[in-house]
Amino acid sequence: MYSQQEQRKLHRKSFLNWGSVEKSSFCGCFYCLSMFSAEEAVKQEEGEGNASALCPRCGVDSVLGNVEVALTLELLHELHSFAFRVKKTEPFERED
Repeated sequence: MYSQQEQRKLHRKSFLNWGSVEKSSFCGCFYCLSMFSAEEAVKQEEGEGNASALCPRCGVDSVLGNVEVALTLELLHELHSFAFRVKKTEPFERED
């Protein structure tokens, strides 16, 4: 299990990451939890020569290449929970 600080660092690596994705043999998306060949990743230009990788399955920029980290389904689940967590709120109470 990764610490919250490690999860935050890995989450940041999903932005402007085209260079690392090109060096990877496979990637994983922590939004839809799919793994795929790095060649399948979609390049999204971010301006000034920068680019991020989009998932070819869901189109979200939550992609990490295996050159950055040892990708496992467990890691993708952890990052999904970290990045897309739903804040708990108090239940709505009706006033009559």
